[in-house]
Amino acid sequence: MTGLRAGVLAGVFVLEVVAIACVARWGWHVGSGGVAGAAVATVAVLAWAGLWGTFLSPRARLPLRPSAATLARGAMVGAAGVGGALAGWSVVAVVLVVGWVVCTAVEAAV
Repeated sequence: MTGLRAGVLAGVFVLEVVAIACVARWGWHVGSGGVAGAAVATVAVLAWAGLWGTFLSPRARLPLRPSAATLARGAMVGAAGVGGALAGWSVVAVVLVVGWVVCTAVEAAV
């Protein structure tokens, strides 16, 4: 099971990176590109990553209870997916959300 758990954790890491990319793409889209888009994307990514790192990461400074953390992670991944879809990354958004659901289910089963 150790190999499976390591694979799930690697998958979760990749999904976190994809979520950040969706947030950045959404910020770029909302800011209409250029300097404004870069600024909105930067602020959005910093806010998303800050919340994730503070409350939801494995080494969170203020960790939530496991059930609350799972719910909050789902909400943040869902929000990143919606942002990605609104910015034109529909397939990436679907892969992100479905991948997160699969990884969460497998992690709970291990």
